[in-house]
Amino acid sequence: MNIFKEIRKAVRKLFRKNNIEAAFGVNIAVSTKMEEAMQLWTDMFEDHPPWKDEGKGKKTLNLPASIASELARLVTVEMKSEVTGSPRAEFINAQYQPVLKRIRSISEYAVAMGGVVLKPFVSGDRIFVTTVQAVDFYPTAFDSDGNVTGGVFTDYSYKGNYKYTRLEEHKLEGGAYLIRNKVYRLTINEVTATNDNALGNEVPLTEVDEWAEIQPEVTINGMERTLFSYYRMPFANNIEPRSPLGVSGFSKAKDLIKEADRQYSEILWEYEAGESAIHASSNLFKKDKDGKTILPEGRERQYRTFDFDRDQKIEPYNPTFRDGSLFNGLNEYLQRIEFMCGLAYGTLSKPTQVDKTATEVKQSKQRSFTTVCDIQKALQTALENLIYAMDALATLYDLAPEGTYEVSFEFDDSIIVDREVEFSRLMSMAHADMIRPEKVVAWYFGVSEEEALTMLPAPPPPMEVPPVDEE
Repeated sequence: MNIFKEIRKAVRKLFRKNNIEAAFGVNIAVSTKMEEAMQLWTDMFEDHPPWKDEGKGKKTLNLPASIASELARLVTVEMKSEVTGSPRAEFINAQYQPVLKRIRSISEYAVAMGGVVLKPFVSGDRIFVTTVQAVDFYPTAFDSDGNVTGGVFTDYSYKGNYKYTRLEEHKLEGGAYLIRNKVYRLTINEVTATNDNALGNEVPLTEVDEWAEIQPEVTINGMERTLFSYYRMPFANNIEPRSPLGVSGFSKAKDLIKEADRQYSEILWEYEAGESAIHASSNLFKKDKDGKTILPEGRERQYRTFDFDRDQKIEPYNPTFRDGSLFNGLNEYLQRIEFMCGLAYGTLSKPTQVDKTATEVKQSKQRSFTTVCDIQKALQTALENLIYAMDALATLYDLAPEGTYEVSFEFDDSIIVDREVEFSRLMSMAHADMIRPEKVVAWYFGVSEEEALTMLPAPPPPMEVPPVDEE
């Protein structure tokens, strides 16, 4: 790790934070310790952690991205959500469904960084939702329940020889909601000189075409929640216990991830150093005009020549690999990482070495199920807050008639329920007349019992009993 590079990075972040605080006269509610942790999570997720150095053979398994991807997949697989109840609800739902189409990638970023912000905005007669990463959002206030009630967003635009930075402050106090916008301008040369973190001189919003219609200051009364939604990970903050900010899904396993990467690098070195080769005297080969040994074309890595041996010798080099013990060690690290991240054994590790009993299988899956359920609850809360903000915007901009709405959520539970086993169990109960057949059909196809009844075959007609001859 280049310590001077890390110091410069910390100074630049502090410089940016101080500039934003001065612009609005606010205090950014993020400590230096949390900022450093968030930067580390970002670096790990982007696969350039401080311990990676490919020039020195220090490589990575890119585990943080794998963990974030897998948790996001489990959280959102076959997820369904809908807004219904009125023409207003239909309008909101039309704006809401595009968000659900990218909810997996949104969740992946949230797991990796500890949280993201979903921020709706109006363009024309529609509402769009942008995902704001942690580096572009600076929380300034929280309520007693730990909900974000204020923050500053950053946005950028480049025009000619200038870089423009727009700061947008949101603040909820009582029922009053304040939004303030400011724009700052720097020349490209000034951007280079200040490492892209200075703000420059304040200029009117009208100087940038896409921001020209934005009001410098707006106050909205009667608001109960913010016009943005913070999708926070439900894990306990072990970096700064008193902070309401979320932590990464792999935060508690960062040291284990570092050790797993070190073990992986050892395995790669073992294979490289242990490649089969032929040790031979250099005088067995022809020389080029500069006196260098000419090895068989395409087989250069197969030969290792020595000049100190005058005898013409040739012998194979075929060392014994230690890959078995190294892989076993790596697998132990992966299992510990799975445990620390709330994943089932076998998600990252080699599944043939775990889950030896039915009880262990159930416990392992239960851990993953609990983790996923907690994140799903956090996601549901974030989406409910987002829909509230979209409804408020629809009212403010008169985009749809007033009306009530209801939100439904449906999440997949297959990570804890073995579908084939459950189907066999339900079929056995149906054959034993313990439950009605339409309940099995409704569960299997995900339909109502009324629809399931229409899918069942019609019962056979009753058998005709021949009349009894009384004679």
